[in-house]
Amino acid sequence: MTVPYEIDSFDAARRRHQIEGITPLSEFPRLADLLVQAGGELRWQIQAGQTARPGAPPDSYFRLRLTGALNLRCGRCLKAVETPISLDREYLLVRDEDEAVRRDELESEQDVVVGSRQFSIMEWIEDETILEIPPVVFHDRCGDEMGFSPGHGRSSPDPVGDEPPTQRPFAGLAGLRNRSSK
Repeated sequence: MTVPYEIDSFDAARRRHQIEGITPLSEFPRLADLLVQAGGELRWQIQAGQTARPGAPPDSYFRLRLTGALNLRCGRCLKAVETPISLDREYLLVRDEDEAVRRDELESEQDVVVGSRQFSIMEWIEDETILEIPPVVFHDRCGDEMGFSPGHGRSSPDPVGDEPPTQRPFAGLAGLRNRSSK
């Protein structure tokens, strides 16, 4: 099946469409600019639907699931580090920016996205993938030659007990003060 790049998001929700695909990372130009290498792909699925609201028209929603691996730049050695990306989130579709602002303040469980008759699936998937990129990534064992201790993984903080003793930056000044007062 050929994936449509633009859909009527509200019609898709009303008909409860499901769209899925596998897209090479090279087809996402803004995302590709953030990568060390644009090889690989994203597997994604959009499930559209509606939920009833008492005394109001039904809410339209998209549920986006995506997985893939991105080659990002390691914050220590600056070489490529493969970083898994996984997303499973539901989005409330609204008609315009004003409604998005209003509903975003009311809703806590769903993100809000402005739908349209020409909703670009690929741009939206690209946006959501970019938002999932961690600010800094690291190899699990890079930088040994630079004095970094091994085991400081991609996004995990130092395990309890493995942290170096706390250094007090002004502790040395106290010693100088004591010497000068003698």
